[in-house]
Amino acid sequence: MSEDATSDSGPVYTPGVSSSPALRLVAARGRLVTGRLSLLALAGLARVRSLRACAIWPDSRWPCEVVDLGSGQPARWLRSEFGEREVGWFRRAAVRLGGPAVTALRARALIVGAMPPAVPRAVEAALQRSLDRPLIALYSPSGMPISKVICFVFEGGSRHPTVAVQAMADPAQAARLRDELGTIETVRRRLQGRMDLESGLPLQPLGAGITEREYLAVLPVDPLAGAVGGDCREPATAWSRGLLRATRIEAAWSKESEHRELSDLRRAWSHLRPIKAEPIAERTAELLSLGRSASLPTCWAHGDYWRGNIAVLGESIRIFDWEWAEPSAHPAIDTVSFELGEVRLGVGSVDDRQLVSLLSDALDRADHELTARRIDCQSISMLAPVLGRIVSRSHKMVTGTDDPLLRMMRATEELLLR
Repeated sequence: MSEDATSDSGPVYTPGVSSSPALRLVAARGRLVTGRLSLLALAGLARVRSLRACAIWPDSRWPCEVVDLGSGQPARWLRSEFGEREVGWFRRAAVRLGGPAVTALRARALIVGAMPPAVPRAVEAALQRSLDRPLIALYSPSGMPISKVICFVFEGGSRHPTVAVQAMADPAQAARLRDELGTIETVRRRLQGRMDLESGLPLQPLGAGITEREYLAVLPVDPLAGAVGGDCREPATAWSRGLLRATRIEAAWSKESEHRELSDLRRAWSHLRPIKAEPIAERTAELLSLGRSASLPTCWAHGDYWRGNIAVLGESIRIFDWEWAEPSAHPAIDTVSFELGEVRLGVGSVDDRQLVSLLSDALDRADHELTARRIDCQSISMLAPVLGRIVSRSHKMVTGTDDPLLRMMRATEELLLR
């Protein structure tokens, strides 16, 4: 792979209106098939290797899984690692059988086409050898076109992938992946010698750079990847405390720091709740100014610290997705972010009044944790800024007045302005 990691790696596959740009990574000039009978017929041909086809789930616009049907092993492995979306008999069948038949039955679309050269060539360059009959299984937790995807590369009928290859679903966003990898290595250097913390960082790439106009990162397959999203409060809190201790800079919070936090807040509220933007910004500025008088420290913060980016397996922990990390952040960001993540998981099961109570309880837990960390501030001062960050990253995906993020914004207004 080229070591010149630039951001102008233009798209090598132009998707149709109803397909994700991520599909370019699994099929060159691929032809989409959505008709049920055609899909099943082509899946059968792929099984006997008369053609190459990949099953797509849940659909071609937001693909969370795209699996090469040339062998049953990639599908079985993917279901065993990331099968939490399936329930009941279908999950049991998918994990135990997991081959092309089950994969084709659950697929909503099929893409037919040759394997593009970018991913195999990047892997061969990183491993410094040729691949043996490679197959690709693409995975994306959200399927969103703005997110990262992982291509697991299997060889020669193996039950387990040889490596994982990270890419952006939209190739125009390649600089985000490059910058994130740089951030992780900066944090790794900062934590050098602290194995309890350093081991929580993503595994180091085997190679990263541009191959066939694609910015790709080749990584070892992380044994913790399938454990993301479980209940992890205790180990996640302990790791976050360690990061604060290791990177803390005393009395570094400033008026410029406040302006940075308020900009994310204003951007989010201006998009979705413009009538409340200034009142929320003014109240938050008042609360943040107390941090200056208290001589708050700054520290490295992950910036999107919630269970969806944290994996715990036994005594091991891994923190993924460092795209939003900051070296001189408010010391409450990750604590508040974690609590908001927990609230967001429960939004759908409560009404608006209960949501305000849920959010208030979350802030109480955050305040308790900040006291334990000897941070002299109230978590409510960072409530709107942290929520603003989350909304700013995904506001284009917010739909309808009952969207969880919109409801959390209204609950935040209730707490800050009452």
